[in-house]
Amino acid sequence: MRGLLAAGLACASCGTAQGHPPVARIDVLPEYVPAGDDFHTTVVLDGTRSCDELDAPETCLRGDAGTRVPEGLRFAWTVAADDARIDGEMTDARIDARVSGERPIEVTLTVTDGEDLSATAAATIGITLPADGVE
Repeated sequence: MRGLLAAGLACASCGTAQGHPPVARIDVLPEYVPAGDDFHTTVVLDGTRSCDELDAPETCLRGDAGTRVPEGLRFAWTVAADDARIDGEMTDARIDARVSGERPIEVTLTVTDGEDLSATAAATIGITLPADGVE
C-alpha cells in the first residue's frame, strides 16, 4: 500500500505537462575566412535548421532549408566581434556577417519557442593561415 501511495504522489504532477525546448542549429558557410581578410568574405550564419521537433514538428524544415524560416520560433544571435559587419537583424533566422579575419570569432544562436523555452548552439568562424612561409 505504501508503494501505491508513493506512486500516486509522484504522479501528481503528471497532468501538468511541460513542453520541451527547441533544438538550436547553426550552419556557418564558409567556416573559415583568410587571415587578414579585411571584411571581404561574407559568412552566412544560418539557423533555419533549428526547430521544435517534439512540441511543434511543423517548425522543422525538411530538405534544403534555403531561405525559408521556421515559424513559431524566435532567434537571437551573438557574434563575439565588436567590428563584425552584420547584414540583417540579430533576430533573423539567417544573417550575413563580415569579419576582419584577425582571429576566430565565436557565434551563438539562442532559439526560443512559443512556450518561452530556449536552447543555444555555438559555432566558430575560423581563420586560415597563408601557406607561404609555413614549414
